[in-house]
Order: sequence, then C-alpha cells, then structure tokens
Amino acid sequence: MTSTKLTPPTMSLDFSRQSLVGRSFRGQNLTGANFTAADIRSADFSQAILTGATFHQARGGLSKPRLLLQSLSLLVCSATIGTMSVVAGTFSGTFLIQENIDKFTVVPGLLCLLCFVSISLPLVRQGFTPRGFQTVLVTGTLSIVGITFGTLQGTALSTVDSAGGLTGALVLLIANAVTLTIAGLTGGPLLVGLCLLFSVAIALLSYPAIYPVAISGITDLEPGAFNTVGMTAIIVMVLLSGSYIALRVLARDRKFDLIQKVATTFTALGGTNFHRADLTNTIFDHANLKCTNLSHGKLIGTGFYHSKHLQTAQLAGTILSHPLVRRLALFREGQQQDFSGLDLKGINLTQADLCGANFTDSNLAQANLTQANFVDANLRNLQAIGAQFESVQLTGACLDGWNIDSTTALENVVCDYIYLRQNQQERRPSSGTFKPGEFTKLFQEIIDTVDLIFQGGIDWQALHTMLAEASAQQAPGEPPLSLRSIENKNDGVVVVRVDAPPEADKADLHQQLTQHYEKALHRLEGQYQKQLQAKEEQIAMYREHQANLNAIAQSLASRPVTLPPQVANNRTIKETATKLVTLKINASAQDDGLSATLHIGHEGKLPFLECTGSLPSSAQVFTHYQQWKDSYRQYLSAGSASSRISSPPAQVTNVSIGQLQQRLKQRSAQLRNSFNQWLTASEFGPVKETLLEHLSAHDSIRFVLSANDAQLWQLPWQSWNLLERYPHAALTLSPYAYQQNHSQMPARLMTPAVCSDAAPTAAAQTAAIKILAVVGNSDGLDTHTDCQLLEQLSHTQVTILTEPSRQTLNDCLWSQPWDILFFAGHSNSHQGEGYLQLNATDSLSLPDIRFALKKACQRGLQLAIFNSCDGIGLAQHLSDLALPQMIVMREPVCDAIAQTFLKNLLTAFTSGQPLPQAVRAAQEQLQGLEDRFLCATWLPILCQPATTAPLTWQQLNSAVSSQ
Repeated sequence: MTSTKLTPPTMSLDFSRQSLVGRSFRGQNLTGANFTAADIRSADFSQAILTGATFHQARGGLSKPRLLLQSLSLLVCSATIGTMSVVAGTFSGTFLIQENIDKFTVVPGLLCLLCFVSISLPLVRQGFTPRGFQTVLVTGTLSIVGITFGTLQGTALSTVDSAGGLTGALVLLIANAVTLTIAGLTGGPLLVGLCLLFSVAIALLSYPAIYPVAISGITDLEPGAFNTVGMTAIIVMVLLSGSYIALRVLARDRKFDLIQKVATTFTALGGTNFHRADLTNTIFDHANLKCTNLSHGKLIGTGFYHSKHLQTAQLAGTILSHPLVRRLALFREGQQQDFSGLDLKGINLTQADLCGANFTDSNLAQANLTQANFVDANLRNLQAIGAQFESVQLTGACLDGWNIDSTTALENVVCDYIYLRQNQQERRPSSGTFKPGEFTKLFQEIIDTVDLIFQGGIDWQALHTMLAEASAQQAPGEPPLSLRSIENKNDGVVVVRVDAPPEADKADLHQQLTQHYEKALHRLEGQYQKQLQAKEEQIAMYREHQANLNAIAQSLASRPVTLPPQVANNRTIKETATKLVTLKINASAQDDGLSATLHIGHEGKLPFLECTGSLPSSAQVFTHYQQWKDSYRQYLSAGSASSRISSPPAQVTNVSIGQLQQRLKQRSAQLRNSFNQWLTASEFGPVKETLLEHLSAHDSIRFVLSANDAQLWQLPWQSWNLLERYPHAALTLSPYAYQQNHSQMPARLMTPAVCSDAAPTAAAQTAAIKILAVVGNSDGLDTHTDCQLLEQLSHTQVTILTEPSRQTLNDCLWSQPWDILFFAGHSNSHQGEGYLQLNATDSLSLPDIRFALKKACQRGLQLAIFNSCDGIGLAQHLSDLALPQMIVMREPVCDAIAQTFLKNLLTAFTSGQPLPQAVRAAQEQLQGLEDRFLCATWLPILCQPATTAPLTWQQLNSAVSSQ
C-alpha cells in the first residue's frame, strides 16, 4: 500500500483573480480555497485536496509557451503526414505506371484504388469501433487477395508494393485524423486550417524529389504522363477522410471515442493538472477547462455548470468521460431524456430540470440533486445511497426498487404523490396528496427499519420475546428495539417493521430477530400444547387466529406496544365497526398557545390510545376568519338570495357582485391555507402522526372536536386536509365539558295532548316518529318547502307551529314526547348567544325555554335541527340542555342552501346512514351550489358529544314501535 504525504494548508487560501500560471500545488491541502477568476493555466494540482474549493470563471489549460510548442509539434506532424502521403501514394500507384497500363490495362490500378476505398470507408462511416475494425479487416483482406489474383505473375512484386502503400495510407489517414483533432481541441479552426494547409503544401513541395526516385526504385521505369493519378487520389483521400473524421470527433460523435481519448490525452499534456485530486464539492461553474487533466479525480458533488471546453479535458477514470453524462453535468437539462444504466455517481445536478427523464438502473449515489425537478421521472432501481434530495420535486415519479439508506437526504422533498410500480401503478397516497413532511416520513420508515415478513400469521407473545431478547444483546447505551408498525398484507402475510439504529447492520439484525422469533415460537408452542392439550392442527389454528391485527391492537389498548397481551386464554377481542376519535383543544387565557389531547377508541368502548400535543397561537387564523366572515356576509347581503338571518348587514354599494365574489374566493382560499398551515405546526406533529398511523381510509370514523373556546368551532374544520384522507369520517363538534343524559330513549306517553295553535298535518299514530316543526318569523323566506320535506317522510307525525308565541312553544314541548325538533325562520347570534325569531315581535334564546327542552330530552327528544342562520350561539347550549345532537348553520344561509341541505340530509338519514355520515353527505352535496353560493359546504354543523352514540333512523323507528 502506498500513501501520499499532504502538505499543510496554505496560509492564505484566497487566490481569486491571481495569476498562477505554471505554479505547483501538488499534494497540498487547499480545502475551501477560492480560485475565482484565477489564471491557472499549466498549474499543477495533482493529488491535492480541493474539497469545497471554488474555481468559478477560472482560466485553465495551456500556458502560452506550451501552447506554442504544441502548435509547432502539430505543424511538424502535418508536414510529416504530407511527405509520407506522397510515398504511400507512389507505392499504391504502381499499377498506374504507363508501361503497366499498356501491358495489363488500367483495371489493376483501379482495383488498387478501390481497395483503399473499401478499407477507409468503413472507418469513416462506422467509426473507430469494434464493428468498424472488423469490417476493415474483412474488406481489406478480400481487396488485396482480389488484386493479387487479378494480376499476372510478373506483377506480383508490384502487388506487394501496392498493399504496403495502402497500409501506409491507412496509417496516415488515422494519424491525420488525430492531428487535426488535437489541433481543433487546442487552437480551434485556425490551427486546423494551418495543419491541413501545411500537409498539402509539403506534399506538393516534396513530390518532385520523392516521386521519381520511388517509381524508379519499384519498377525500374521512368515516370509517365499518367503516373501521378494514383498518388494524387491517395493523397486527396487521406487528407479528406482524416479531416472528416476530425470534424466528427470535434462534434462529439461517439463512434470516434478512441480518437477523442487519444487527442485529449495529448492536449492535456502541459495543461492544468488535477490528476487524482480530491475535487469533492469543488465548483468549476463557468470555468475554462480547455486542455485540463481531470483524470481519476474524485468528482463527488463537483459542479461543472456551463464550464467551457470540458470536451477538450482529459476525463479518463471519471463519469464525465461519457458524453451524455458530461452534457448533463454541463447544462443540467434532461427533460424526457433517457439516462438509464448510466454511472452518475457524485454528479452535481443542483436545480437540474429532469422532468420525465428515465434513470432506470442508473447510479446517482452521493449525487447532489438539491432542488432538482424529477416530476414524472422514472427512478426504477435507482442507486441513491448518500444522494442529496433536499427540496427535490418528485411528484409523479416512479420509485420502484430505488435503493436508499440513512445517508440519503430527503428533507423538504416537494411531492404530491409517487408510484411504487412502473406504468403509474401503486400510487402513494392512494388518493389525495402528501402533506408537508409526509413523503420524508414514509421513506424514512423504510430507511430506519428492518422488515420482518411472516407467512401464515404471527404470534404476538413470541414477537415480544423476540424484541426483548434482541434488545438485551444491544451494545451498552443503545436504546431497546421497538416496533414501528404492523401491516396486514392479506392472505396471512404480516409485515412487522422494527426500528433499527442508524449504524446497525440491517442484514445481521434481520437474521438475529428471525432466530429469536423462531426460538421463542418453538418454546411457546410447547406451552400451548400443554395448556390447550391440542394437536398440531390446533396450534396452527391458534397462530392463525393471532394473525388478526385488529385483535392485537385491541389487546394493546392500555399498555405500551412493547408489552405482550395475555394470550393464554385464547380470547379474541372483537373490534366494533366505527372508530371514535376525540380531539380536545384547550385554549389558555393568555393566548400563548393551545393544548391538544387526542383519544382513539371504538364506539361504546373506552379509548385504547391517548396522545398529547399543542398548537401555536391561533390569532392569525382568526384574523383570516374574520376577513372571510366579513366578505361572506357582504357577498350574501349584496345578492338576491333571501337570508335567514334576522338582522342582515347593510347592503354594499358601489361594488359589483363579481368583485365581492372574487374577494370572497380569495379570502376563502386564504383562510383554508392559513388554517391548514396552523395545523402543520411541529408541536402538533405527534397528534397528526398518531392519526395517520392508527386510521385507515377504509375505517368508519366519528371525529369529535371538543374545544373550550367557542371561536374554535367557527373555523372550517371540514376543510382540514387530513380529514380528506378518510372518506368515511364524519366531523362533529362537542362541548368541552358534557354530562351525559342517561334517559335518552325513555318510554313515551301513550296519549299525546293537543298543542294550542298547532296544526297537526297527519293523524296521531302511536308508532310514528314525532317531529315538532317550528316555523318562526319567515319574512322574505320560503319555509313552506321545509315543511313539505318533513311531511313527505314515512312513519312520521309532523306537528307544525307557525310563528308561535313563546308560551305556545313552551306548552307544546311540555305536552308530549318528541323525537325531532325542527326550526325554520330567521335567527342570529349576538355576543355569543343564539336567538330564534318566533314571530315579528318575539324572539328567544334556548335558555329561555331551558326547562321545557330538558323535559323533552328526558322524554326522548333525540335531535334538534335549526335550519336557520348563524347558529353557533345556539350550539353553545348543547351541554346545558343535555340535547343528544343538534344541527345548526354556522353563518347566514339562504333558502336554496337550507332547503337543499335539509332534503339531502333527510334522504341520507332515512336511507340508513348514521346521522354524522348523513350530515357529511348532505354537506358535500352542497358543492353543486357553490357556483352561486360560495362556501355552502362550510355552513352545516353537527354538534354531538363524544358520549352520545350516533343516531340512526332505524333506532328512532324501533323506539317508537316498541312503545
């Protein structure tokens, strides 16, 4: 093993704009040095450490003396080629000597020229490739054999001379191509022209001396009038073919890579030398790298953006030797291009546009891809260990089988969705889009975990023993192993992810865990045999039974995930169909933040999980809410629709409906964005991550928001991005403190009394759902449609009170049991209190009839629907009155919205959907009106304590039928 001794860093590492021509930095430590705009021609940086150095706009290449020396050398080579082409042409033209023409005709001479064409043409067209040389070998052999057998015995010597001449001409063709390529790389078109002109001039000058002597030496004949034809043809073809090849090399034709490598090796002699230098994160952006030696340099994160003349540099042993890679490094553009199978290790593609590019089976390990655009790119089987993907755009990319580890940086990746299989298969997420940070979290789990795959089920107790024993073998100070997740893949396949330390050997850890599990399982099977006294078939059934992940989750309800449940008694805990998620938010008086507590359980069961977090101050969100509220009321007031608010705001003048609508759209989007941004706070992360981990898109979910500040109810929780992930989730609002009414479904009075001023619309039926419909002050409103919708319900008895007095409403609530209370008409909220306009002169709040409502609840009132405006103030009394559930409108509402919502609600509710899901369905159907009535879906709210079971129409029917 050899080692290189490095000198200490230079005292001053700022060489910007300095002349460093011919200076030696060989083996020096120049970490972070600044060579911006410096003249580094013929400088020696070989084996130096240039990590993080900057050569922005630096000038590399050959110094003037070396450039002059190289140019003179090329002219000497050109002169030699011109002289030797005369000799080769003379040897090849022996069949065109006058005497041979007279004796054998011109055919042998023409065959000789054809032989040269058959040899040179494949090289010109197919390039210096294995196929090209194979073609030359075949055609050359056949041509020379043809000439030999096509001439007389007496000319055999001339045939040999001609073959030698052709071989020499072929060598001169290659030499001329290399010379002109070097001239083009070093001095450009001017030097190429000089070399070509020099070759022709020397050929013409040397002809009088060389041609007669050569002819006499070969044939003992004097040169004739036509003897120069063959020589001239050979010379012209040598120079023209060599020039064409040189042009193709300079145009970066890959068929002539061999000449390119030879030429760049020569041009780099005496130029700036970075041979075997450490160029990690070195910047050569806009630098002139003409005739620079970068061979075998360490190019990790090295920037070559718009470097000049990089194709003239010596790039052997680097990824830049491939023309496609070199172009990508230079211009960082590759939209829809194919880079499959390329070695791009360490390439710097910062801010590159690679939209739709194909990187299948490519190597981007340790590459700097910061802020690159990989939208719709194919990254199948990509090697990306150590790659920097910070702020990369990956929306729509295919990540099938890409190889990443803990050194792969995925921070701030911009991604809406990705595909895990080719041809846009296995979309993640399955619906919707990733929220900020979710993509990184998804793949960080893959990086930091070891996956254990179990076929035919899993034994939880054996799994716990596996973790305990493996953790005991951890090095001192390392945390114990813990479970990250358990995933049921169906068909009895279960994937268990175990958190792994970053420095752990995952293959070794996987083997250890597997061995510990098998040993624990073997021991437990013996215990099961003794306890259950069963055969091997019974043990297999037991293990399959344990594969039910829902049973595992339920059994871990009240303990950490690392503790095992008691499985000896072989019991299965059945999971209920609907999950109950309760989020309690407590706002402090100082407005310095809010605490949040999350519970997840099942309907009718104690929660099995609790998580705490916090939220920052909501002041900015409420500012945006107030702006939205003002715009909404102005828009509604300026429109022609009738509002069910009792005191509508003043009409807006001098502003068109279109302007108000556009302003409302802007403020709606502003509020939605501000609200969702507020919920992405890092301190709220544990709550959000717990929801993502424990809820599935297939779950039926009742999401209860409980807050001690009524203002939090006013925020558009329906537009929370997280809830969009769960199509079967229904949002309800609940008081922060609530005392459950234990008499929610009591026996009814069998003989109903008659309400004064009431107009029953159906005959009294003892087995009918009783609805009390109160039509309040309806000035300018269409409440008749509301009543018709209620009357159309089957198995109901609807009693309508039209603009009743306070006493009439109070007496009617006391007089008989009711199942549903409905109100339509004007209402409003003032200073947090909700008021119903009973008639033109009377209004009341719910506390004004508190005793009547409590009595109604005790006798079976299950639901109150206030199809009127501004109902947040009404909902605040849900707890005081012990109402099981209440539906209100959060803001002023017009007739079209109120009636459409009621119609869709009754349709969904009576068809069998639980009330929360029915409300959500009716809310979402309002979107069809939002071309005329913006934000209609935000208005309806279901208020329902977490302790109240979701109501169904069937339950109401069963209750009244049982009386």
